[in-house]
Amino acid sequence: MNKVSSPNAWAGLLAREPGRVFDLAFVAFVAAALMLRPTPVWALVFYVVLVPLFAWSLRAGSRSVPTVRETWLIGTLLAYFAISILWSETASATREIKYFRAVITNGIFIAAAVTFFFCASEETIDRFEKTLLAAAALNVAISFAIYFSDFDPHRRLTGWAETRHSILGAYVINVCLAVALDRIRRAPHLDWSLIGLAAAFVAFVVLTRSRTAIAVTFSLLAIAALCLPRRRAMALLVLPALLAIAALVGMAAEADWLLREMLVRADSYRFMIWDITWDAVQSRPLFGHGLAAEFPLPEPFSHPHNLYLATLYYGGIVGAVLLFALWASLAARVTTGVRPPDRMLVLCLLVHIVVSGMSDLGQIFKSPSEQWLIIWLPVAMIIGCAGRTAGTAKPGADGMRSMPLPPRASGDMCAEQTQRHRTGHRS
Repeated sequence: MNKVSSPNAWAGLLAREPGRVFDLAFVAFVAAALMLRPTPVWALVFYVVLVPLFAWSLRAGSRSVPTVRETWLIGTLLAYFAISILWSETASATREIKYFRAVITNGIFIAAAVTFFFCASEETIDRFEKTLLAAAALNVAISFAIYFSDFDPHRRLTGWAETRHSILGAYVINVCLAVALDRIRRAPHLDWSLIGLAAAFVAFVVLTRSRTAIAVTFSLLAIAALCLPRRRAMALLVLPALLAIAALVGMAAEADWLLREMLVRADSYRFMIWDITWDAVQSRPLFGHGLAAEFPLPEPFSHPHNLYLATLYYGGIVGAVLLFALWASLAARVTTGVRPPDRMLVLCLLVHIVVSGMSDLGQIFKSPSEQWLIIWLPVAMIIGCAGRTAGTAKPGADGMRSMPLPPRASGDMCAEQTQRHRTGHRS
């Protein structure tokens, strides 16, 4: 048997380098979200693989959850919304247990993600990004194959695995687009394969016809156009434009209908839902109705379809203040707290988080779902950028980072920090 793939070899690696095994498991778990379906299968990877390995890496001292201001804010949010379940008057006992478990599992994922991005080396982050983009490329290829095998221009594209919802799936792909744009900027040379992949992501989002997601997509492209060197910016913008023109020519008979459909689809009942949500908020404005509260509308309108109104409905003004404090802390990282080469990625992720929250998201904390990838994965990535060690980037074509920088922290460094914390020493 191959020594590398044998159970004894993996057991030995887990004993020697639990942090490294956790890193590999985290990368695999995020990539699996774009390949495994249905969601319970992906969730099983979280419960059976990621949680035990994360716990073991913490127990062994090779990883520790960083204590930066954002983790304190997230911890306060988690605690507050867990307590809010106590005053969820309209919730059944089963529903209360469901959402208490959701807070716990979502909290574990956030802790694992923040730990990964804060402690991993540049080489590991590079591996994560490559794996994420490869999984996203496979997801888009499968989605396109299914969509075009029975093509109907009147039908919105639905993706595969955790991109199967037209709107939420487009949000997930936008996270991948932000990573692709950042890698285009950092590449030592113009990388047409990355530009082609970014164009495929743009096409995916446009075919879902999700208006908020499309707004996010073009916001990310605008940020990239401002940050990239002229040649790369032109290549990035021209290729999607040519593909869009080709698509319109190919569907000339339907192009007018598609445009009118997106414009006259009206609000898809969103204003009605938001109006009812706002009325309910005013009845319990300070602390909200509790995370497990039933929403006053039936399916498919059984949540506020807006992260900010949802936070007000379930957590009141207190919950909204905590959420906006977290957003403000992340926004401050754009100008301070991260290295200049990371600012474009941080800005792209922040714009994605803030704008995506305006449509179709519900409770802030959930069990394994698309929302982990839409909100909490980008939050952890921004916190991770803040945790990078100071280093001098080698100038590339854009005068910014083009080669891997010194590692944020190796597994040994994380272990050393954990040991200092346990013994009470300060550096």
